[in-house]
Amino acid sequence: MSFTKKTLPSQDKTLVSARVAARRLHCDPDYVGKLCREGRIQGRRIKNNWFVEEASIARFEEERIAARTTRSEELARLRRQESQTYQKLNSTFTQRILLGLKSIPVKRVVGLSIGSAVPSKKTLPSQDKTLVSARVA
Repeated sequence: MSFTKKTLPSQDKTLVSARVAARRLHCDPDYVGKLCREGRIQGRRIKNNWFVEEASIARFEEERIAARTTRSEELARLRRQESQTYQKLNSTFTQRILLGLKSIPVKRVVGLSIGSAVPSKKTLPSQDKTLVSARVA
């Protein structure tokens, strides 16, 4: 027989069973016992059943939420860095053309036009070519 709540006579702390704590923490009762053994939550073993202090459960919930938020922010920062690095390494087609034109020894590029050739009746859509032209001053 396992009790869901128990109050120890020497201390005015309310204890709840590992099952109740597990429901509150959305985990398994065995995990609650593990947390008690590790000292992450305050609990006692009474007649082969773990009983956990309610205040300890609340504290653990807050710590878990804070850790989850911190981890989420860290992952978001890493994803932003990965995205920026990817964008730098895989620039757009226009940027690649401009970078290629920088290597040409000219004074300056006045304009750049990128477009699709207008297909005539004699050409098939699969034969369309992309035209790139640069005007140099």
